[in-house]
Amino acid sequence: MTINAVVGKSQSSVYDEAKVEWELKAVLSEDSEGFSNICELCGNPHLKTNFIIYNPLTDENLNVGSRCIVRFGLLKGNIDVETGSLIINGFMDLQHYTFQVKSLTRSVMSFTTDAKDYQMFYQGLKKVLELKNIKTPTIDDLGIICYGEDYWENYKDDNYVKSRLHMLWYKPSLINTVKAKVKKDKVYKEGSTFGHKSRTTVYMPGAARSK
Repeated sequence: MTINAVVGKSQSSVYDEAKVEWELKAVLSEDSEGFSNICELCGNPHLKTNFIIYNPLTDENLNVGSRCIVRFGLLKGNIDVETGSLIINGFMDLQHYTFQVKSLTRSVMSFTTDAKDYQMFYQGLKKVLELKNIKTPTIDDLGIICYGEDYWENYKDDNYVKSRLHMLWYKPSLINTVKAKVKKDKVYKEGSTFGHKSRTTVYMPGAARSK
């Protein structure tokens, strides 16, 4: 089943050659669109995470489990199980922090941004660069991470965007941030009434009661 699944969607008809055509593309959780709980390599019906492997030569995808990626040698190079697991975990972290950065990009591109948003953006961007082993990112590096390779083409000639990206990473002390004010609910003491001063009622023991 595995050989047929790989070879059938590869350019080469020889399994050992076909399997090196594939690369890790994405990770899907159970609540993601397109998720499948069945591994397309081994048939395991209990997947909780999908790893999408992609063949750029044939433009084909396969939804598989992490064990099969390592077990069937679908990571480029001579990879043992332990190293393969580290690569997969690193790939998952990269996907997570890249999503974090992209989701906050619009907010931090404003002249004044929320302090918490910027902190999360900066830390996420730092992790992405570490995982990609990029020590001195160019504007294109930052733009591709923040916008994605396809969308960056629409912004790469915008001088404000380029200047802002440079400032966000290289000059964080110059970023104008504001702390969002959290409105606290008013705490009422026992015996008080909403919106009015508390009143004290005195009951006279000898007073007549109405029916």
